[in-house]
Amino acid sequence: MKPSLGEHPFLERPHRTLFGLALPVLISLVAEPVTGLVDTAFMARAGGTSLAALGVGTVLLSGLFWAFNFLGIGTQTSVARALGSGDDRGARRASSTAALTALLLGVALALLAWPWIDAATRFMGADATMAMEARIYLEIRLFGAPAILLLLASFGALRGLQDMQTPLRIAVGLNLLNIALDYLLVFGAGPVRPMGLAGVAIASVISQWGGAVLAFFAAQSRLGGRALPDLKSVGKLFVLGRDRSVRR
Repeated sequence: MKPSLGEHPFLERPHRTLFGLALPVLISLVAEPVTGLVDTAFMARAGGTSLAALGVGTVLLSGLFWAFNFLGIGTQTSVARALGSGDDRGARRASSTAALTALLLGVALALLAWPWIDAATRFMGADATMAMEARIYLEIRLFGAPAILLLLASFGALRGLQDMQTPLRIAVGLNLLNIALDYLLVFGAGPVRPMGLAGVAIASVISQWGGAVLAFFAAQSRLGGRALPDLKSVGKLFVLGRDRSVRR
C-alpha cells in the first residue's frame, strides 16, 4: 500500500530520502558515458582509422539522441503527476503512451537518418576510408534507435515512481553486457570471428535492446499492469519534456 502524504519518508528523514533518490540517478548518469569509453578502449587496439571512425559515429549519435531526452523527462513528470493525484490508471496510460511514442520515433529516426549518413560523416571531416568504416558503424547502431528511446521513456516511468534503483541496476547490467560482447565480437573467440568496429556496434545494439526490454517490463510491473496508450496525450508529453529540457 502506498504511504499517504503525511506518512511519506521524506517528511521524517528528508536528507536520507533525498540522498537515496539522488545517488542512484547520479551513478546511472555516470554509467551512460562508460559505454562509449569501453568501446573506445577496445577499438584503441584495432588501429587509428577504426578508432577515428568510432569517434565520428559516437559524436553524431550523441547529438542525434540528445534531442530526444524529453521522452524521459516528460514521462517522469506525467507518471509522477498522475500518481500524485491518485490516478494509477493515468500513470499506466502515460507510461504506455511514452513507450509507444518512443518506439515509433525510433523507427522514424532510423529511417530518416539512414540516407544522411554519408553527408554527416563528410561534415565531420572524415576521409574516404574513415567515412566507410563510420558508415558501417552508424548503419548498425541505427537498428538500436528504438531501443534507446524506449529505454529513455521506461527509465522516466520508473523515476516517476520514485524507483531510482531499477534504472541503476539496468544501466550497470547493460554496461557489463556491452563489455562482454565487445570482447567477444571485436577480437573473436571460438566460432565467432573478429568483427572490429562492426562488432562494437552490434554489441551496443544488443545491450541496448536488452536494457530497453528489461526497463519496459520493470516499469509495467511497478505500475501494476498496462493500459492502452492515449495518442491524444502525445502532444502533452512533448510539451512537458520540452519545457523541462529548456529549464535544464
